Amino acid sequence: SPDAILHIEGSGVDSLRFGNIGASSNSALRISRDDTSISSGNPLGYLEFGGKDNTGTVDTAHAYIAGVASGTHAAGDNPTDLTFGTTPDGSSTIAERMRIDSSGKVGIGTTSPSHTLHVVSSGNGEIKAERTSGAAVIIQAQSAAGKIGTTTSHNLGLNTNGTTRLTIDTNGNVGIGTSSPVRALDVRGGTTDIVAN
Repeated sequence: SPDAILHIEGSGVDSLRFGNIGASSNSALRISRDDTSISSGNPLGYLEFGGKDNTGTVDTAHAYIAGVASGTHAAGDNPTDLTFGTTPDGSSTIAERMRIDSSGKVGIGTTSPSHTLHVVSSGNGEIKAERTSGAAVIIQAQSAAGKIGTTTSHNLGLNTNGTTRLTIDTNGNVGIGTSSPVRALDVRGGTTDIVAN
């Protein structure tokens, strides 16, 4: 009993549909787990990308996007994560790289993100933001310290309410109330200026 333009059922829990089954009856391609007892960790479906290598003729997956249940599914309650996997150089095994959990948190290097963006690495955990032909800023979690700064020859500023309040220039000089400090500590503002070597 097909319920879409294209409806394929496998011998297990695999199901594929194409038709006006998406949001607001728009067209959609849906990979489903045809199972009424879905629990946490059950995959709902994979979109895989693969190919053959030069050692054989077997087509295998090398990357995927998958939907995975993150809790027991019931009527009106279907917590689901979206996961992304790639195969590293020198390996033939796919590793999960990123997960968007059912609450919208994004984890890179972790399957259990605890914040809106959570980056974990066996080495230094890093987040980098860079402007083409401009500054690059990095947030880095090391084994014994946390760091934030520029990796290019640009000043680092700390802002509040859209205004730069503190500047560390490329020579290491710190300016408060000035974006062009002339000494190791340069404080400007009010009726008193402090300039210290």
